[in-house]
Amino acid sequence: MSACADCSIKRSGAIDPDDGCFYCHQCWAKHLIVTRGAGHWCTLCSVQVPAGVGAGLLHVKGSKHLKAAGPEMTLAEQIAAEEAAAASAQDVEAGDIGPAALAPDLINQLRGYFAPQAQNRAGVAADHPRTTLYGSVDSAPANLELVLLGHLIGGDDSSEVYLNVTDPFCLISVGVQGAGKSHTTNCVLETCLLPFAPLSRVRQPMSVLVCHYDQSEANCCEATGLGQPSHGVAGLLELAGSAVSAPCLGHDSLLVLCSPSFYLQRKEYYAGVCVVKPLLFRWGRLKAQQLKMLMKLDESSTQLYVALMLEMLRGYQRARKVPPYQQFMKELEALCSSQQAGPLRQRMQLLSAFIWEAECNESLRDVGADLSEVMAAGRMVVVDLTDPMMAPADANGVFQVLLESFRFKQVHGAGKLVVFDEAHRYMGMAGEGDALAREITDCARLMRHEGLRLMISTQSPKAMPEELLELVTLLVAHRFQSGDWHQYLAKKVPLPEDSFASIRGLSPGEALVYSARPHIASCPDAEVLPIKVRRRLTADRGASRTNHARRTNATAHSGTGVERPTSSGATPAESATSALSAERGVPALRERVRIEGFTVFTELNGRSGVVVSIDRDAGRCGVTLDDQDPISVSVRAERLVSYD
Repeated sequence: MSACADCSIKRSGAIDPDDGCFYCHQCWAKHLIVTRGAGHWCTLCSVQVPAGVGAGLLHVKGSKHLKAAGPEMTLAEQIAAEEAAAASAQDVEAGDIGPAALAPDLINQLRGYFAPQAQNRAGVAADHPRTTLYGSVDSAPANLELVLLGHLIGGDDSSEVYLNVTDPFCLISVGVQGAGKSHTTNCVLETCLLPFAPLSRVRQPMSVLVCHYDQSEANCCEATGLGQPSHGVAGLLELAGSAVSAPCLGHDSLLVLCSPSFYLQRKEYYAGVCVVKPLLFRWGRLKAQQLKMLMKLDESSTQLYVALMLEMLRGYQRARKVPPYQQFMKELEALCSSQQAGPLRQRMQLLSAFIWEAECNESLRDVGADLSEVMAAGRMVVVDLTDPMMAPADANGVFQVLLESFRFKQVHGAGKLVVFDEAHRYMGMAGEGDALAREITDCARLMRHEGLRLMISTQSPKAMPEELLELVTLLVAHRFQSGDWHQYLAKKVPLPEDSFASIRGLSPGEALVYSARPHIASCPDAEVLPIKVRRRLTADRGASRTNHARRTNATAHSGTGVERPTSSGATPAESATSALSAERGVPALRERVRIEGFTVFTELNGRSGVVVSIDRDAGRCGVTLDDQDPISVSVRAERLVSYD
C-alpha cells in the first residue's frame, strides 16, 4: 500500500489520471453529484453537469467527473465508488497493519468475528430472517423496505403478507384473462414507486421500465393507471377530511415511449393522461451487440448475408467503435449481391425505424427520446410498442435492446425494476431460440449483482423458459384451467399435489403464491400460500368491459319488506360498504356507496344519487336523487375501510 497524497494514510486506492498522484479511495471519490433545483451540480466544485447523467457521476481529484456504474465504468472506478460509499456510511480509518502488528486481544476479536454467530452476516437476529415474504412488518429486519402484497385467504384482517423489495427479486404472475395477474403486477409497481404509509415502506422510489406490446390500438398499457389516483382512496381521504392527497405519479414521473411509425396515433390516444414520445435510439450509444438484436440476426442462420453482417459487427466490436450511421448503411449495401438485396433491405428498414439519425425519423428528432436519457429515480418509463404494423418478433428485438440498456445503466441511490407486461404476446414463439427470453433469464441469474428486479405477467407459463422458472423468487399463480400449464410449472416449482384443484377454484384477485422460506407466523412451514391480492392504490386500467344495463324492475325484497335492488351494479374495484339513513321520506337502507373521485354515487331503491355537498363534522352529505331537490344522507365514513 502507498500513502495517500491527500490524507497521508496508507491504504488501498488508485492513481489519479490527471496529476499522477496516488489517493486512497476515500479521498479519491468522496463527493457525489446531487440534484439541486432544476439541474445537477457537483457538491465539491459547483460545476453543473448534464441532467441526464448527473445523478450517477462521482467527483474525483482534478475536478474530473466519473461516469455512472455500468459497463462503461472500469473496475477500479467501481471499487473507488464502493469504498467511498462505505467510508461515508462508517467513518473508519485504518493504517497499514501487517500480521506482526496484531495485538493478542485484537487476534481474539478477529477469531470471534470469523466464528459462527447467533446473528447472520447482515447482523439480523435469527428470529428476523432475511427473506422475500413476511407476515408482519415487525417480523422483518428493520432495514428492509416492505410493501403490502395482500392477505392470507381465510385469515382475519391482520393476516397481512408483505413483500421485501429491498433485495432484488424475480416475480412471475400467470393466469387467464380476468384472473388478476396484471392487477398483481400493478400493485407491486405502485408500492415501488409511491411511498404511502399504509402500504409501502419504500424510502427511495425506484427507476422502472415497463415493456408492453399490443396490435390493437384500442388497448392501453394498464401501468399508465399509476398516473391517476384510485377513486376509492381519493374518496376515503376526502370524506375523512385528510390533508393527504391520494398518491399517484406526477406528470414528470410517467413517460410513454412508443413506436415512431405509430407515434401520432398513440399521442392522440394517451392525450391528457401522460406524456408520449417516440422511442429513438441514438446511434452513437448503440453497440454492435444491440445492432444485432435490432436486425434480428441469428447466429444459426445459414444465409450468407447474415454471416457477412455478423462478421462486420464483430469487427466493430473488436475496434470498440461503430462507424457513423450513414457510413454503416453504405457498408451494408455494398456487402451483399443483388440477389440478397431484398432480405437485407428488410433488416435495414427494421433498424432505421428506431434510429434517431435515420432519414425517416427526421420529423421526430425534436420530440424523440432514448431510454438512457429519461431514466431517473421515481420515474416509470412505459415502452408501449402497440403498432398494427409491428410483428411480435420485431417487438421482441426492441425489448432486448431496452433491457440491455436498462440493466447496465446505473441510477444512483435507487433500485431498478423492469416489467414485461403480457409477455406471451412477444415471448416463447421461437422456443429455445427466443433471444429475449435468454436475456431475461440471464438477468435473473445476475439480478443481485446488477441491483435489478424483474416482474413478468403472462397468460401462458409455457412462454417462460424452464430455467427462468427455476430462478424465480416469487410465483403468483392466478386461476387457470390447463393441466398442461400446471404440469409445466410443477416441474420446476415445488407446488403441492392438490394445487391444481386449488388454482382452478380461485376467484379473481386470488392466487397461490410460491416463495422460498416465507416468514409467516400462522403458516410456519408453508412455501405456497393462498393470498388475496390487495386493492389498487391508483386507477385500474384493466377492469373487464362488461355489459351494463340499468335495472328498473329487477328488484328483490329485503328483510324489512322494502323493495331494493339485487345489486348496485358497482364492481368490487369501485365499491365501498357504508350504512346510509335517508331523511325526507326516503327509507333507511344499507346500500353500497360508489366513490368516484370526490363524488359519491348512491343507489336508493334503484335511484341513483349524486353528492352535492359534504358536511364532515356532522358526517352527512347532500344528495340529489333523480333530479329532485337535494336530501340529506348520513354517511358513516368510518365504515368505508375498503378501497380499490
